[in-house]
Amino acid sequence: MMTTVNELWLRINALRTNSKRKEVAEIAFALEYLSLTLSPLPDDIFSLYLKALSDTPTLPKRGMESFISGIYNDFDKLTAKQKKSLLETLINNSKLYGDENLRFSVGDMISRKYSIQVALDAFRRMWASGEKNSRLIAQFGANTLSLSLPKDGQERNELRKFEHEIDLEEK
Repeated sequence: MMTTVNELWLRINALRTNSKRKEVAEIAFALEYLSLTLSPLPDDIFSLYLKALSDTPTLPKRGMESFISGIYNDFDKLTAKQKKSLLETLINNSKLYGDENLRFSVGDMISRKYSIQVALDAFRRMWASGEKNSRLIAQFGANTLSLSLPKDGQERNELRKFEHEIDLEEK
């Protein structure tokens, strides 16, 4: 029997009280499985990802990076509007991402799935917030970008400017 969007909505809400890592991973997997053959990603499924990544009581739970993995795999199915909405959700909630695996997953996804300029703008906003978790995501994301960019060029120069901004503020 296939899981429905409504059932997953209830299970995500239940994470507030019962949040074993295994349960979080099972919900994220079921959500990803639900969208396997669907393109573009339906708004009702997309809204569940946003709920999971913005629900304050569930964000500190271990295993929440499983939702990033699912949306990462479905990223090409997102509409332009959904991609923008996802990025805003990640930026606006980054201060709440206390789990290291979740922070790394967010920084990695932004750096790999968005254009260099969009990713850098997101990391700048996170850094400017002054919030510890947001800044950790921004630093990790910039490091990930650094690994994929050519040693020279406009994009590398933009990354260097951001890294310089970080260095100036840390001193």
